[in-house]
Amino acid sequence: MSEADKRPPRLIFSDEERRQIVRNFVEAYLANEIQLVWPTKEEYEQLAKYGYLSGKFSSISLDTANKTSFNESVLRVTGYKEATYDEVEAAFSEIFDFIINARIGERIKGSFFKGTNVEQRLKDLEDKIASHGRLIESLRMLDHVGGNANDNLP
Repeated sequence: MSEADKRPPRLIFSDEERRQIVRNFVEAYLANEIQLVWPTKEEYEQLAKYGYLSGKFSSISLDTANKTSFNESVLRVTGYKEATYDEVEAAFSEIFDFIINARIGERIKGSFFKGTNVEQRLKDLEDKIASHGRLIESLRMLDHVGGNANDNLP
């Protein structure tokens, strides 16, 4: 195995960012800010005609199965339906997959993607740096006046 194979991949979104995208999507869905456009009977029949669907499904049963699967995933990630850790993780992945596929097919009407909030992340980083700066300054003052850092403890 080469060194390149041992390195973790550089991903566009972290796990947490993907979870946030799913959260934004589910919140928008529940608030009716987005509408999902499910395939029509004719579209399912076209998919079957070109071999994209197994012959054991009718267009109606497949439509029902897709909607049921989607709803089950939403119930799991929202905590409404009891599920194991693995089931919840799988539901997050299923919804993220659904989002990607629905976007490709232009089946999501409305907006839910709020981005990764770079501005907020930058502000949080600036706040942490400022906090560390104040701490360093306090330590310098204590050292300068000959104080002991333990003097301020209760």
